[in-house]
Amino acid sequence: MTKFKWGIIGLGRIAHRFVTELHETGIGHVTAVASRDINKAIHFADQYGIEYSFGSYDEFINKAKVDAVYIAVPHHLHFQLSEMCLKHRIPVLCEKPFTINENQLSYLVSLSRKQEVFLMEGMWTRFMPHVLRIKELVESRELGKILHMKAEFCFKGKERGIQLGLARLLENELGGGALLDIGIYPVFLTLLLLGAPDDIIASASLVNDIDESNAIIFKYPNGVTAYIESSILWESEGTAVIYLEHGKVTIPTRWHESNEIYIKDSAGETKIETWEIDLLKAVIKNLPNEYKYLLNQIDGGLFKGVLVGMSDIVGYIGFSFNPSVFDKFYDKKERNFQLSGIKVLDIKSNTTLDYAIYVSYGVINGYSIQGAKKYTIDPTIVQINNFKKQNLDDIDFKKIE
Repeated sequence: MTKFKWGIIGLGRIAHRFVTELHETGIGHVTAVASRDINKAIHFADQYGIEYSFGSYDEFINKAKVDAVYIAVPHHLHFQLSEMCLKHRIPVLCEKPFTINENQLSYLVSLSRKQEVFLMEGMWTRFMPHVLRIKELVESRELGKILHMKAEFCFKGKERGIQLGLARLLENELGGGALLDIGIYPVFLTLLLLGAPDDIIASASLVNDIDESNAIIFKYPNGVTAYIESSILWESEGTAVIYLEHGKVTIPTRWHESNEIYIKDSAGETKIETWEIDLLKAVIKNLPNEYKYLLNQIDGGLFKGVLVGMSDIVGYIGFSFNPSVFDKFYDKKERNFQLSGIKVLDIKSNTTLDYAIYVSYGVINGYSIQGAKKYTIDPTIVQINNFKKQNLDDIDFKKIE
């Protein structure tokens, strides 16, 4: 099977990540790259074993025989290069923001349709598992309709730009400012979940014709609102919260790339996610037979939700229980213990992380993953070489009455 052939125009930091991640998928490879600096293009091509390198964008567009191009140049060049590629019938994946104004975007969409050539913005967050899950939850009306949402993305981009000499963030002619660089993330999430607003109220701090910070309110029918904030002046947690009729969804930190979401229903219970159950069962299946009875608790519907921040244990997630099922397994005579020495594989970093299961009064009480917060665990790879059981004092657990 012939692999899909990619080309890249613009060879900055993101281009390096694109090549690396594409290689890991195994479904495509980069065959040509272009930079206005031929030496940079040659070095990039040599680094990744890429066949062709070009010292001008025009030469690339006219000579590179690729199935699609990834455009990773500064913002102000997106429109021009996307237009040139579409006119040469080269499918385009353009780094965000697509363009720096609506007129440019409307023209590119029309040109793409006229030429019948693929055109897409590289908004990778759209395809993250946690965003797909939230979209599914909202569309299912599982927690009712959205009443309000807020999302923000702020970092010290101005300070970094000055220190590193990165003009693209600080100059209007280069498409600088907070909104075009990072504000489009919360704007994207709002449009994905709520669609286009009826009215927009916005304010910004403008310096040298760029917005260093901005605050935006999207207004919808029936009083539904969204609050959006972005800045290149200060660092924020990067959270997003969606408030619905019967609960809320929180993405706790750096929401645009997180793998964590907390779903609370109207009773305040945080729902347990499928991947957590799958991983827990996979780990238990790899343990000695004497612990397989714990699977009966999971399959019997013991867990009702998760409890966050209930312990000082790093990376700890506790469970709330369905009372009728809990009573079947609860045994006051049983000791509290921890099952540790377990390793699970984080696909994102390709490293193993410590995993532990906590059992209180005969019932699974929670688990912990110690390591980076942003992980994607492969449940098929579990190591128990250093497995051990450690008895614990009752004080280590919050007893659930």
